[in-house]
Parts: sequence; structure tokens; C-alpha cells
Amino acid sequence: MSEKEKVEGYVEHIIFRNEENGYTVLNLSMKGRELTCVGTLPMIGEGELIEASGDYIEHAAYGKQFRIESYETKVPQDSVALERYLGSGAIKGVGAALAARIVRRFGDDTLRIIEEEPERLAEVKGISERKAREIAQQVAEKAEMQNAMIFLSGYGIALNLGAKIYQQYGDNVYRILKENPYKMAEDIAGVGFRTADEIAGKIGIAVDSEFRIKSGLSYVLNQATAEGHVYLPEPVLLRRGQELLGVEPERMHHTGHDRILMSHVPCQIHSFYIRIRPVQFLNDAPCTIFAAIIHKEHKAVGTDFFFRHQLIKQGCQTGGRIFQHFLLIIAGGYNSQFYHFSSGLFSSASFICANSE
Repeated sequence: MSEKEKVEGYVEHIIFRNEENGYTVLNLSMKGRELTCVGTLPMIGEGELIEASGDYIEHAAYGKQFRIESYETKVPQDSVALERYLGSGAIKGVGAALAARIVRRFGDDTLRIIEEEPERLAEVKGISERKAREIAQQVAEKAEMQNAMIFLSGYGIALNLGAKIYQQYGDNVYRILKENPYKMAEDIAGVGFRTADEIAGKIGIAVDSEFRIKSGLSYVLNQATAEGHVYLPEPVLLRRGQELLGVEPERMHHTGHDRILMSHVPCQIHSFYIRIRPVQFLNDAPCTIFAAIIHKEHKAVGTDFFFRHQLIKQGCQTGGRIFQHFLLIIAGGYNSQFYHFSSGLFSSASFICANSE
């Protein structure tokens, strides 16, 4: 594998950026010449001094470009670089003229003043104490973001995904990834179990950790839902979980999969695992679906009680708005069970509406 090329320069201008995936086209100023660079660079800003690694490519329409695979933001080392960075628009409220006054007042010591004695920025004409604090906060946030991106890249996390993770968790990103990286699958769009599991493996999370089993079984239920199922029998759930996780069913029992799942939305009724959750239905209108499975070998009392409890709980929390878009699916059971079950639910609905007015 050939060694990557490296370039260093100032981000002169962001030509284009796709806000959804972070793809960016920019001009990099490099000691008397400019270079067009492309890559997934959602967090990079104008005025920053960067050292980038990647490859030169030839675009059919735009000619020679540098495709950035990774980069590091470098701290400006002299007054010229500091003035250029501060005046680039990277710091809100600081333009070229104000940046020149700041650097003229503090010289090469400017960055240290901002980081350690930010109140002294008020010595510069046009900067109040409040604005001085805001400038210092922005500089600190950018430094923290850069450190976080370096931390994430150490686990092979791409820049665009790293940006999403940092935007979601901020300074908590270190704790989340080290304690429970599977939380990303719950919180971040585009991050599924398999992505989180790959990251967890690099971090060193045990294959039979409670976090992994919980997230894996939840993933299995999601897949079953996508296949059109409204429930999974326990043996099927555990078998699929074993295939996915490589963990023995006994270990899932030992970990307490019932407790894990109950705390994570899926619900157990007579050894059937199901999901109850809001979904998008009919022209993107939010529709709450309750899927009830009544097994012929069991009475409907437990099922009836559970769903009535859930219905009242969610109904009260939403002030009855849950019934604006509502779909109830009932499968299985005898006619008498169906009658008692549906009657109980509708009486619960009446109770909610009566107490929500």
C-alpha cells in the first residue's frame, strides 16, 4: 500500500458543502499557490491551518484535485497566522479589522491570552467583557471538537460519522464510547447495531456484555418487524440473537434478557416478544400502533392488563392526543378473548379521553 500524500495550508474558501453528508470542496492556500481539495469534511472551517493526508486525483471537468482522507488542524504559531485565523470568520463576531486589533495588542501571545486570560481581550477596542468570554468559548469549543475528532478517528470512525457523534454527545463522547458505544444505535440516525458493534470491538467491549446483548436483541426485533412480524417466540429470538452475537442462549438468560428487553421498549407476553412504538403511517402522519398477540393456550387477562396499562400511561402522557392517529392490531385468540380484550382497551380509551378534557 503506497504512502499517502500530505499537504499543509490555510482553508481559503469553502466552495461547496453538502450539509447532509459533509462532502466539501475547498480552496487550500499553500505558500503562493492554491489547491482544490475535496472530501468528507463536515467540521472544517475557513481560516483554519490544516495538515491533510490523501491522494491527488484528476476530475474530468475540474482537473487536478486533492482528495482528503484525514486531516489535523494545526495551532497558528505566529501573529500573521493568528490574525488570518481569527479574521476568517471562524470565530463569530470577529472580522478582519477586529482580528488585526487583537493581534496587534497581544502579538504571538494572542492564543494564550484567549485560552488562559480571556478577560484581557476587553482591553481591545470594540470588545466587551461579555464578547471576550464568547470569543474564548468558541476557541475552546473548536479545540475540544478537534480533539474529539482525533479520538474518534483512532477507532477508525470516518469524519462524517465522527461529526454526527460529536454533535450528538459533545464533551460526553469519550464517556459514551468507552462505557456503551451501542447507545449510538439508539441516538444517531444512520448508526445501526452493526456499525456500533464494529466500533465497540475496537474499543474492547466484551462480546457478552449486557450492553451488547441488549442492543443485539433489540436489533433482532427490529429486523423481525421489517420482515412483517408482529412478535417473536422466545426460542426464535434467542436463536437469532445467538447467530448475530455469537453468545450462548444460557448467557443471555444469565444476563437477564427479560429485564434487558423490558427496559428497552420491547415487551414480553407469555414468552412472546413484541414491539409497541410510534411509527410513520399514511402520508407520514404519526400513527401509534399497538400489536396484541393473544395465544389460544393462555387467558387474555395478562395481555389485557398489560396493554390497558400501556394505553393509559401513554394516553395520559399525551393528553389523549395518542388517539388522533391510532391503529390497533389484534391477532390470534378465541372470540371471547377478543371481546374481553378489545372491550377493556376501549374502556381505557374512554377513561383517558374523559380525564384529558
